[in-house]
Amino acid sequence: MTGANSGIGLETTRQLAEMGATVIMGCRSPARANAALDDVNHSLPKNGRGKAVVLTESLDLSSVASVISFANSVKQQYGELHGIVLNAGMIPGSKYVVSVDGVENTFASNHLGHFLLVKLLLNHIARVGTPEDPARIVVLSSSLHKIAKSADACKPPTEATYSSFSAYAQTKLANLLFMNVLIRKIAETPELAGRITVNAVHPGNPFTSVTGNMSKALQILEAMFKPFLYLYRETCTAGAFCSVFATISPTLVGKNGLYLVDCADAYRSPEAYNMANSEKLWENSETILREVLAAKNLSLSTN
Repeated sequence: MTGANSGIGLETTRQLAEMGATVIMGCRSPARANAALDDVNHSLPKNGRGKAVVLTESLDLSSVASVISFANSVKQQYGELHGIVLNAGMIPGSKYVVSVDGVENTFASNHLGHFLLVKLLLNHIARVGTPEDPARIVVLSSSLHKIAKSADACKPPTEATYSSFSAYAQTKLANLLFMNVLIRKIAETPELAGRITVNAVHPGNPFTSVTGNMSKALQILEAMFKPFLYLYRETCTAGAFCSVFATISPTLVGKNGLYLVDCADAYRSPEAYNMANSEKLWENSETILREVLAAKNLSLSTN
């Protein structure tokens, strides 16, 4: 579970743990991760069957080195991994910012880090998946993907074209474009085919900390209208339901490529079906990773 220390990630972790799952909580801040771990474990029934687990290494999705370290720890410590929930996401601030690897930070955090994490763990989760009970990858997108264009979503924005709201929407469309190619690659790889399913989720509009990086003006507006926003925004507990459903529901066995809203397949933008730009996103992501790996003298192990 990425982004597990707050919001929907924390509540998804809690609900899965209550059902008996062991959840590996990937979080950027070790201090917040441990606080979240205590929160989850204190809320579990005393006879609860599951437990939440926090790795000692943090997971900063904007850092290629951090993602590699986290994935290596998962593979070394856990022989069986039944699913990955790509939950983490951030709405950027008004200023153009690049990650430690020189990649626009929204693209790095909301797409590229998850792209790399799946690449590193795909063979690992395939080992436990079967056609009768496949491993699952759950991709959290957003209804805001509908305002983005796939031609923009297949690459990071430049400083000249950057807009915080557009950058976020583009990464949420990128999540769906990534899913398209991932499903194709799994189906075409004999050792993976039938062993893993991939579906996307829109969690609704719960109150979370994802807006914490927004400009001060937008934060003030959100605070002013918060009483009215309660009329149509959900709690994080409700927002987590669809992620939990996508992770464990037996009704989704063998199903791929769904865009789940309120636990049912829903309308997505026609741009989300653009396979040419889906492939272009994958190619651009591979190119960026190669450049970062070379610059940082890093290597990958997908075994």
